[in-house]
Amino acid sequence: METKKAQVIFLPTEKESNITKHGDSLFIGSGKLNPLYKEFKHQHLYITSDEEIKKGDWYYSSNGIIEATKEDQDIYHHTIKSGFPSSWEKIIATTDSNLKIETSIGNQGSVMYNPLPQPSQSFIEAYVKAYNEGEIITEVLVEYEEIQTRPYFGEKDDIDECFGLILKITKDNTITIHPVNKTYTIEMKLLN
Repeated sequence: METKKAQVIFLPTEKESNITKHGDSLFIGSGKLNPLYKEFKHQHLYITSDEEIKKGDWYYSSNGIIEATKEDQDIYHHTIKSGFPSSWEKIIATTDSNLKIETSIGNQGSVMYNPLPQPSQSFIEAYVKAYNEGEIITEVLVEYEEIQTRPYFGEKDDIDECFGLILKITKDNTITIHPVNKTYTIEMKLLN
């Protein structure tokens, strides 16, 4: 198991959500809002990373939440190869169950569309609590697991090239999130 840093983005939505905002406070609810309570606004959490963006991925940019096309993938790769940082952030998990990814089933070419992984309910509750206490969580550590991406045949192949990291997803389609170590962050700032 390995962890990687990820960003937490919190955005309003017109769609139903179990997170609502009223004034400066967040609430976890049933998802449906009484039309009389217009001051309550639906919200979604998005966990993003600087991972490669490919066709079919969802990403966040200044234009909003977008599903990547082949053209987006090419623009992203050209930007990175040119040495420029990308302003696009790949969405790896979200509370928005309307964001779905294509999943192939078996070798018959069947396709399903599954919701992106979600943050766990305990993380959502911790986020809401921290937000309401004025400590907005913007960075987290997310668990990844190592998988073998191609066979290892011995000395000629470098074993490190045979393995890769993928997002660790539980059976209930959630990811495991840890807080960023605040002590480490403070120490790093002092050293710089």
